[in-house]
Amino acid sequence: VKLMFTPAEEYEVPGCGILVANGIMDDVDCAIALHVVARMNVGEFEMTDEDIGSNSQGFKVRFYGKSAHAVGQHDGKDAIMLALETMLAMEMMISKEINVSKPRVLNFGSIHGGNTNNIICDHCTMFASARTFTDESSQYILDRMKFGRSHYWEGCSLRIWLNEEFLTSAFSAEEQA
Repeated sequence: VKLMFTPAEEYEVPGCGILVANGIMDDVDCAIALHVVARMNVGEFEMTDEDIGSNSQGFKVRFYGKSAHAVGQHDGKDAIMLALETMLAMEMMISKEINVSKPRVLNFGSIHGGNTNNIICDHCTMFASARTFTDESSQYILDRMKFGRSHYWEGCSLRIWLNEEFLTSAFSAEEQA
């Protein structure tokens, strides 16, 4: 019997991948998973043959715009606004595009960008997580982040990382690395 506890299961780099890479599963023939369930009381457990555990993907999205002084906003491209537009579009996608029979959750946990009140932000980073029950739904969420925007975003770019692995860029070809 080997007891395994997964550290950082919902972070950008999940702890289970690190454990597996370090050989924790090498001598394991069968694994039984337990997880905290918010609707259950301490000491209770449940067994079922239904799906109760979902894919959990933590991802980081970086947005690149163009800095300018607030008085000259027309000369800048606000990366924070690009992040917010993406966030709202993704929330709309979750509620309007994916079949309701395919459970999914998308959470935007943090957004960081800008340095002061009078400068248009030229870059920001958003951290999010998606929970789905199928690889197809997970991939759909990632693919939808690259959809087109209004002409305002010409010259801006977006880059997506999943578990510290660079996945893709969208918009401008200038920010590909």
